[in-house]
Amino acid sequence: MGLRDDQVGGNVKRIRDGLGMSQAEVAAGMVEDGCAGFYPQTILKVEKGIRSLKLIEAVSLARVLRVPVSALLDPGGAAELARMEVETLYRRADQLHKQVLEAQHDAVAESARVAELIAETNRLLDKALQAKRDFLDMFPDAAREISKDDPIFKPSGRSN
Repeated sequence: MGLRDDQVGGNVKRIRDGLGMSQAEVAAGMVEDGCAGFYPQTILKVEKGIRSLKLIEAVSLARVLRVPVSALLDPGGAAELARMEVETLYRRADQLHKQVLEAQHDAVAESARVAELIAETNRLLDKALQAKRDFLDMFPDAAREISKDDPIFKPSGRSN
């Protein structure tokens, strides 16, 4: 029994999906490779087994998908597809690893910024506390009057 168009189309779809390419990207790649008149709809028809590939188109398609022509023609497509799946998984894992490293870098930068803000807040609170102590020392009578209504000047419980 010979190779059927739907088998070739299934291989094309599995390989394309494995690479994360759209039908439009594959069609554009084929046009760039010299196969004029290839559109996303053409790729769809090939994948569904509605349209046969000419030999020159199969060679171009294999180049665009970065596989040997035999991967398109393999009745099961199993070996090449398995290799491509492994390659795709490694590529995706590498992309995720890069995203994790970037996120870690961002987190470290944000942590440093938070630490700076906390330190600045503490410096300002220390200055405010010292200013309160100075005010209480310089104006004890006024401070007693103000402290009745203003929580900032109420006794803090800390030794002045």
